Amino acid sequence: NDKSDTWVALDRDVNQRVFLTVFHGPLGADVVEQTRTRIERTRGLIHQHILRIYEFGQTGETCFLSQQYVKDARPLNLTDASFRQVWPTLQTLMNTMVFAHELGFAHGQLHLSNLLIDPTGELYIRDFGLPAGLIVTPDARSLQSPDHGKSGSADPADDIYALGCLVYRSLTGNGWPTAGQVFESSVPVPDEVRAATDSMLRPSAYDRARDLNHI
Repeated sequence: NDKSDTWVALDRDVNQRVFLTVFHGPLGADVVEQTRTRIERTRGLIHQHILRIYEFGQTGETCFLSQQYVKDARPLNLTDASFRQVWPTLQTLMNTMVFAHELGFAHGQLHLSNLLIDPTGELYIRDFGLPAGLIVTPDARSLQSPDHGKSGSADPADDIYALGCLVYRSLTGNGWPTAGQVFESSVPVPDEVRAATDSMLRPSAYDRARDLNHI
C-alpha cells in the first residue's frame, strides 16, 4: 500500500525470519507513542493463532514493525469457496477472538489481508491491536463497521461486525453486506443462523451482538 511495505527479513539478534513492515516517511510523535503503548499492552496476549509483534522501532525518521513470520502464508481467500469449506477457518477465528475478548483485547481491524492461511490450512491473525490506519490495505474498509473508530480504540464490537461480514459472504456468496441489504442466499440458511448473522451486522454497536460465545 502507499503507507508501508512488508518484507520477509532476517532478525540477526535471534537468527529467525520475521515479517518486517517499513513505513514510508515519518509517522509523527503521537502515532509512534500510541503504537508503542498498544504493542506493549498486547505483549501478554499469547495464542497459537495470533502472530506476535516483536518490535516497533525507528531509525532516523523511518519506522519499522517486526512480527512473527509464517512460511508461505497467504491472505484468506473466500472467492469460489463454499461455506462448508470456509467454516473451519471461521470457527477457529471466532474461537480465537473469544479468547482475546475475554482477556480484554480486541483487534479492531479484521480483514482478509491480516487473516493469513499457511499451506496446511492453519489460520494466523496479524496486526493485532495496532492503531487504526497505521497499516492500510485495499480491503480494509470492506469489513469496517459503520461506527468504526468512534470509541477511539480497538473495540470488540468492530471485531464482531467484521466476523459477521465474513459469515454473511460465506453463507450467501453475494459479496460484502451493505447497509439495509436483504439477507438473500442461494442455499437454505436456518432461521437461527440468519438471526445470529444479522445481530452481528447491526449498524450501531449498541444494538450489535456482544457475546461471541453465544454467536
